[in-house]
Amino acid sequence: MRASDAPLDLDAYFATPEDMRMAFAMLKSNDFVPDEIEKLNELDTTGVEPLRHMSQVMNVMRNDELQGSTARETALANAPIHDGTFIKVPKVISK
Repeated sequence: MRASDAPLDLDAYFATPEDMRMAFAMLKSNDFVPDEIEKLNELDTTGVEPLRHMSQVMNVMRNDELQGSTARETALANAPIHDGTFIKVPKVISK
């Protein structure tokens, strides 16, 4: 399957900044291929699997473990503004 026939990966698409997507689309529509990319076409990739991850290690996240929480007094001591019970923060949503 050629890259142009592959289904669109929307996560990757939207993870790419819009200005880069637009620049790539403009270059592609004018059949511009940078020399560095063209040089890659000279490589023999027969039998080479596509790279899906940067390493062989998969899912190296730790298990969730129940831990105690921060005491209210400790949290309030680190807060710039509080009322003794809650941390006060600036309003970010207006009605």
